[in-house]
Amino acid sequence: MNVVCAPAGWDFGAQGNADLEVILYSHADRAGRGSAGASILRAIHRARLDPDPHAWDLLSIALAVVAADTCLSRDTSPDGWTREIALTVAVSDPAFWASQRALLEQQLRFLTTDLWTVSFTDGGVHYDQPTKPILAEEDCISLLSGGMDSLVGAIDIVSHGKRPFVVSQVAQGDKEKQTLFASSIGGGLRHLQLNHDANAPGVNERSQRARSIIFLAYGVLAASSLKRYRDGQRIPLYVCENGFIAINPALTPGRLGSLSTRTAHPVFLSLFQRLLDETGLRARIENPYALKTKGEMLTGCADQNPARRLSGVEADRHHKIPLWPALEERPRSRAVRRRAIGGDRRGGCTVRRARPLAWRLSVVATHRRHSAVQGRRATGHRRTGSLSGRGESEVIDFHCHLDLYPDPHGVAARCADHGLYVLSVTTTPSAWRGTAALADGAQGIRTALGMHPQLAHERAAEVPLFDELLAQTRYVGEIGLDGGPEFTAHWSTQLAVFTHVLDACARAGGRIMSIHSRRAATAVLDLLESHTGAGIPVLHWFSGNRRDLERAISVGCWFSVGPAMLRSGRGRELAALMPRDRILTESDGPFAQIDGAALMPWQVRDALLVLADLWRTSAADVENAIQDNLKALLKIAPDTRDPGPVTAQ
Repeated sequence: MNVVCAPAGWDFGAQGNADLEVILYSHADRAGRGSAGASILRAIHRARLDPDPHAWDLLSIALAVVAADTCLSRDTSPDGWTREIALTVAVSDPAFWASQRALLEQQLRFLTTDLWTVSFTDGGVHYDQPTKPILAEEDCISLLSGGMDSLVGAIDIVSHGKRPFVVSQVAQGDKEKQTLFASSIGGGLRHLQLNHDANAPGVNERSQRARSIIFLAYGVLAASSLKRYRDGQRIPLYVCENGFIAINPALTPGRLGSLSTRTAHPVFLSLFQRLLDETGLRARIENPYALKTKGEMLTGCADQNPARRLSGVEADRHHKIPLWPALEERPRSRAVRRRAIGGDRRGGCTVRRARPLAWRLSVVATHRRHSAVQGRRATGHRRTGSLSGRGESEVIDFHCHLDLYPDPHGVAARCADHGLYVLSVTTTPSAWRGTAALADGAQGIRTALGMHPQLAHERAAEVPLFDELLAQTRYVGEIGLDGGPEFTAHWSTQLAVFTHVLDACARAGGRIMSIHSRRAATAVLDLLESHTGAGIPVLHWFSGNRRDLERAISVGCWFSVGPAMLRSGRGRELAALMPRDRILTESDGPFAQIDGAALMPWQVRDALLVLADLWRTSAADVENAIQDNLKALLKIAPDTRDPGPVTAQ
């Protein structure tokens, strides 16, 4: 079958009669055409990467191969499997790629067990370089599929002192796992997620034997964007796959020959490396686990805490070993599972279950040995010092705008049901009484008196009301300064209001203050240094530089961090440098969002997972540490409220 692949706008008519025309880097422009990689140009440009031209050609070839593999059904072949594919690809340097034709055909025939004939024509993809491209400082590339092998690989690479740029092919059901893994390892890794999105008219072939070539092409594209690559260095490209499954030996006669996948087979990887060397693309493919089984990978993982937590093994409260654990590589689809021949539908599944069994059993045994002691310690600790008055596990949300949720009473009720400790901050003094009413009957909700810097110019007339209410609360927030360009016109008003608030807090004997400092860390710290009697400053979602952070620590500031802040590499870097005994968790909901959804107070648990990875400990230990931090804060901060009947907690 003759397949021609080229970017949109290419003259397919000049190529003659193709059985299938495929548009690369765009959607099909007419009925009867296929497409592949429609979102890739936007994704690369959005990441501000500037790859090598040969890397773009290699990606075009890989997209074309995956498109042909997806669009041509094996059922129509004479033997029901082997296809004859004549592939033409538009590239920027057709003469060079024609010289590599034999090598490319050899690896494709090994990879998919089809008969490939490849040719090239002029008309490669045009990429608009970003105005200010990022030359990333990472020292290697690691392919992150969302499976257990790639997870362990990334953990080991970071544990050995490297800083990988992780790259993923987005597959159905894997995107969220990939994002979680990348954000949880090593304090957060730079992450590129791409989707080949190959489609064609009619029913698509589901065997996907060519899928690894596009994954490798993504990795090469990212490698050629690194600063080290531009400096002439060769970039390690890690393909982390246990050696047993990479070779994929036949377990029954029905799996002999073409029926075994070869996506990470050492023969294919060596042929692909030869192609990279011929093209001058300085990426070196490495599989550190080529001589290991999956069980050996798991038990030998350099950092067991994130491996166990992210794999879902620790999450089983009843110590059951699931038939399909969270990251076991289930067959990719029902259609693929049905392709098994000769009654071999269960052999691979048995291996998938058996390989990590010893590791999971060791995890459960370790958990059982310590769970009783830890449970008694945790229960006793909370019964004698519970922050919300409840004898159960607590989560602390130290900066949340309860009154601004669409259903504030419903959110407050659920916080009470969960036993959360919530600091409900306000943005204006006039909002304080109504927000404090949300805490009625909820022992764990506290209400802070606020004057948000973004509203200071509009609500400066409420300063006398702030002074009037201050005696009734132990907490003040949200207050501070905002140096964003949209608020610079009101900078003098912000300074005046914030200075007045600090003076008032000092006169009242000090308060616990939740402070906003976006693009204004220096000015905020200047005022805190000159108002040492104002109380204990807790910098909410701190985003200053490292020098500002060091200064804030010396001033005696505390910090509240949340899932939205910890999603960014910069946020995780700052959190890792903050004193662990001065960190609290927050949601900043409903303003803070993830994937367009407002964060809820109980979602601060997600921050515990990231901090656990940063601190190289368990989420339970982090939760206990955060509770201890809040207890310590409440002990050192004076409570000088008026003890009258309207006083808020």
